Amino acid sequence: MAATTEQLPTGEEKARVVEEMFDRIAPRYDLLNRLLTFRMDVGWRRTAVAALDLAPGARVIDLACGTGDLCRTLEAAGHAPIGIDFSAGMLAAANTDAPLVRATSGASPGVNEPCSQRMDTAATPAASAAPAKVRRQLAP
Repeated sequence: MAATTEQLPTGEEKARVVEEMFDRIAPRYDLLNRLLTFRMDVGWRRTAVAALDLAPGARVIDLACGTGDLCRTLEAAGHAPIGIDFSAGMLAAANTDAPLVRATSGASPGVNEPCSQRMDTAATPAASAAPAKVRRQLAP
């Protein structure tokens, strides 16, 4: 087997290539996910939400939310998710009532449009482990 000398992209170029890839697959992402997992992905999300054992109405941050499948499952369970993703295509294909935020891509991801609602760290156990930059961006 011949070795390849082609380098994979890094830094901003890598972020651009990955974002373009997700933008391209976004319209077919949910269908492919259902087909490739024989719809088991639906049950996996329900199991994950149940395992969180959150109080009703808990605010949940779904980082890399893609098309919002987990946000929909969280909403159905009575929670208040916020979806964050860097792919405009994925967010455009999202089918959820949850607020969606487009994050910037690159070596130092941040949030372009801060959410107007305060993140309740008491109701969201994972929030205390979230990067300080994300917590700061989501504060009023």
